[in-house]
Amino acid sequence: MKNSRFRFFQKLSADFRRLQRFRADPVDVARGTAVGVFIGVFPTFGAGIALTILISRYFRFHVPAALLAGTLSVVPPIGTGWIVLSAYVGGVDLGRIRAAMQSMSGIMMLGGETLTRYLWGCLLVSIFAAMVGYGLVRITLGRKAL
Repeated sequence: MKNSRFRFFQKLSADFRRLQRFRADPVDVARGTAVGVFIGVFPTFGAGIALTILISRYFRFHVPAALLAGTLSVVPPIGTGWIVLSAYVGGVDLGRIRAAMQSMSGIMMLGGETLTRYLWGCLLVSIFAAMVGYGLVRITLGRKAL
C-alpha cells in the first residue's frame, strides 16, 4: 500500500516537472486556462467545448490548456461548488436553482428576475475563477512580461 502511494506521488511530481518544462508560451497557456475556466464555470448549456475552441483560436490562446481547464472546472465536486457559489453571489435561492438544473425547460421556468440574478452571479464567479486560474498558471509556469 505504501509503495503504490509513493509511486503515485513520484508520478505526480514528474508530471509537475514536465508541466514546468512545457514549451508553449506561459502567457498563452495562462490565457487559455483563464478562457477555459471562465467558460467552464459559466453555464453554456452544452456549447462550452465549441465556445472554448472558437474563443481560444480567435485570440490565439493555448487551446489544449483551455480545453483541459474548462473540462476540469466542471467535474462534479467542483462544478457543484460553482453552482452554489453563483447562486449565493446572485442572491438566488439554491433550492430553486437545483430544481431548475434538472432540465433546460426547468431553467426557463425560473422566471426573468431569478434567472438574471443567477446569471449575474455566474458571470462574477466565472470572472473570479478565470483570474485565479490565470494567476496560478502564471506562477506555476513562470512569469513573463504581458
